[in-house]
Amino acid sequence: VAERARGRSVPDAAATVADLRRWIAEPEAMGRTKPLQDLVLISWAAATNRTFRDHGGPARVAIDQLADHLEVVAQPLPTDAVWGVARDRAERIFGVPHLPDAPSANGLARLSAALLDRSEAVRSDVAALPGSLIELGELVGDGGEWPRTATARSAVALVDSILAAGDDLARSEALAAAAVDPS
Repeated sequence: VAERARGRSVPDAAATVADLRRWIAEPEAMGRTKPLQDLVLISWAAATNRTFRDHGGPARVAIDQLADHLEVVAQPLPTDAVWGVARDRAERIFGVPHLPDAPSANGLARLSAALLDRSEAVRSDVAALPGSLIELGELVGDGGEWPRTATARSAVALVDSILAAGDDLARSEALAAAAVDPS
């Protein structure tokens, strides 16, 4: 599969699962079952930092559930430094455990999916927090411009930047670049 992918006229061009199935059957079909083909393709994609895409978006893949129309694309990865910061913050801020020490397509996809899920889940509550703190401050008479209000604004900016990021790599970079000074 790797030799055929390298031999394409466009390096690292997307190929479909159907293309890859044909390639592993050449020069002659060897009777590999579909689940065995799926295992080979999923393993190859993981080992070469490729991901499966479904009409441009992320695809869930599993043995015996690898649709022929899915594309297999090379996944750009963050630098080691960006990955280290993003991985640490994902665990400390969002509770995302067990990400790999080194960047990989699989790890990046797991990080991105978790960041999206958690950010979408807290978006409205996080957005309301700075205003709530200011209202509380007005009730107690000091205006609510506390260090916690600045932290709440940073949280809003972080969630917004994660949700605005267009792809997995951009989400990891947004998390790593965010101002997260706690109060």
